[in-house]
Amino acid sequence: MMPEIGSSFWMDPAVGIRAGTGEGNGSPLTLSGFGISGSDEVFLSTGRAAQGMALDEIRRRNPAAGRRALLPPFTCHTVVEPFLARGYEIFPCPVDDSLRTAPEALRDAVEVSGADVVLLHRYFGFETLAGCGGVVESLRGKGVVFLEDRTQSLFSGWPALPADYIVGSLRKWAGMPDGGYVFCREGLFPEKPDVYDEALTAAAIRASAAKYEYIFHARGEKQAMLDLFAEAENILDSENGVYRISPVSERAFRALDRTALIKRRRANYRVIYEGVRGLPWIRPITGALTDRDVPLYCPLWVKDRAALQSSLREHRIYAPVVWPRPETLPPVCGAAEEIYSHILCIPVDQRYGEDDMERIVRHITEQDQE
Repeated sequence: MMPEIGSSFWMDPAVGIRAGTGEGNGSPLTLSGFGISGSDEVFLSTGRAAQGMALDEIRRRNPAAGRRALLPPFTCHTVVEPFLARGYEIFPCPVDDSLRTAPEALRDAVEVSGADVVLLHRYFGFETLAGCGGVVESLRGKGVVFLEDRTQSLFSGWPALPADYIVGSLRKWAGMPDGGYVFCREGLFPEKPDVYDEALTAAAIRASAAKYEYIFHARGEKQAMLDLFAEAENILDSENGVYRISPVSERAFRALDRTALIKRRRANYRVIYEGVRGLPWIRPITGALTDRDVPLYCPLWVKDRAALQSSLREHRIYAPVVWPRPETLPPVCGAAEEIYSHILCIPVDQRYGEDDMERIVRHITEQDQE
C-alpha cells in the first residue's frame, strides 16, 4: 500500500518530544534569523492569541481609537475572529487572481474604509504585497496601525513590512503542539503569560506519537489516531486564557533543519508546478518560484475541486481546502470569491520527496476535467 501524503504533522521522536514535556534549554527563543525583530516579543500558544494580544495592546495604548479593520479578503476564520470578538467592523482589502494586492489598491482600500487597524499577510510564502511597504509607512504616519501576519512567509526571504506589530503561528510549518508569536515595533507588552497549556501539549504529543506509529510502523487504528488529533484541536480551539508557548514546541522549533526545510519545500513545489501548469482545468495560483519564496503549500485553482480532492483521497493523498470561506467575512472582491470556491492546496512540506510529488502529479494528470 502506498504511504499517505498530507494531513497533520507527526513529531520526530529524535528530538525527544515523545518522552515528555520537559523544559527548554535555557536560551530564549528568537526569530532574529528570520528577519523578525522588535522592541519586545512574546511567544504564545497560538497565532490567534498573538493577534489578540496585539489588538489588546493597541487598545491599551489608545483607548479612544476607532474599531474599523481592513483584513485580507481570502483568509482563515482565526484571523477574523479576534477582531470581531473585540467589536471591530471588518472591511476586505482586494486581491487579484494570484492573491496579489497592488500598493495603490491597498491605499485606496484604507482610505475608503476609514480603517483604524490593518492586518496584512503574504500568501503561501510568496511576495503578494510587492511595493506595499511604502504605503504602510505613509499611512502609519497618519495614525493607521498595521499588523503583519508572518505565518505563511516565515521562512521566505521577503523582509517584514514596517508594521507596528508582527504576529504569526509556528506550528503550520512542522510538528509541534502549539506556537505563536507577537512582536511590537515600539514599547513593551505589560503582561506576559508564564504558564503553558499542559493539557494541549499532552494531547498533541499523544496524537503525534500515534501518527508516527501508524505511518512508520503500521501500528494502531487510523480512526483512533484521528480522534486524538481532534481532541488536541478541540482543546486548542477552546482555549480561553493566554498561554505561553510550550517547552516542547520551543525544542521542536529549535530542532528544525531550516536549510533542509527550505530546500525540500522549494524542490517539491517545482515538481507540482511544472507537472500541472499546462493543464487547461487547473492553475498554480502563486506562480513560479522566485529566489526568496519558500512555499507553505502549492495552492491550485481547480475547475472541479471536489472531484480532484476525492480522487486524490482514494490514492491516500490528502489535499486540504485552505481556507473555507469564513461565514463572518463580509462580501469580498470577485478574485477572492473565485479562489474560495476553487482552491485546493497540495502538501509540499519537508516530510516528502520529489518521488511523492511525482506521484501526486501522476494522479492529477490522470483526471479529465475539460
